Amino acid sequence: MSVHTIYITDPTAAKPSPVNPLGASTRLHLARSIRSAIANPTISSVILTGGGVTAAASGGTNFSAGADIKEFAQPSSVTSTTGEGEDAIPSLVELCTLVESSPKPIVAAISGVCLGGGLELALSCHYRVCPPAQSAFGSRTKMGLPEVNIGLIPGAGGTQRLPRLCELGWSLKAITTGRMVGVAEAFKVGLIDAT
Repeated sequence: MSVHTIYITDPTAAKPSPVNPLGASTRLHLARSIRSAIANPTISSVILTGGGVTAAASGGTNFSAGADIKEFAQPSSVTSTTGEGEDAIPSLVELCTLVESSPKPIVAAISGVCLGGGLELALSCHYRVCPPAQSAFGSRTKMGLPEVNIGLIPGAGGTQRLPRLCELGWSLKAITTGRMVGVAEAFKVGLIDAT
């Protein structure tokens, strides 16, 4: 049995974005990769992390800054599926549900920015880990649901999953203010499981 790593990246991009937005092609890549890992009997668990092989080799990258702003003018990528069968592009809600319902544990390995839909994806994972707060990558890691700052609320389950992990008052403040937190506070409040 092995652990399989899935990178949050757009496999169709000539030059992947450093913030790993959860656009249509990235969501399709993630859904296909997760379904494949679930179906593979030699894989026992999955690590979901930002970037790709090049970023991992250089020591880290951003997990995901959330929704792809270029898709904001299109039909909702948060709640609507487009296409059919294997080519169906899952909404962010459906992707989070796929992750959460996986019979194999999925661990979010978070570094850099983990914001908005990126945090909602991490919240749907069975466990969340970060580099230590005092490390180079841990010191720059920020998590939050900042969409309230542009007049939106978390739309892919963050308003339900965050209070299940963290104290209700803290969660409500995080959701309604868009406040971002670092690794030390995230660990203290239960947002992440380990550093």
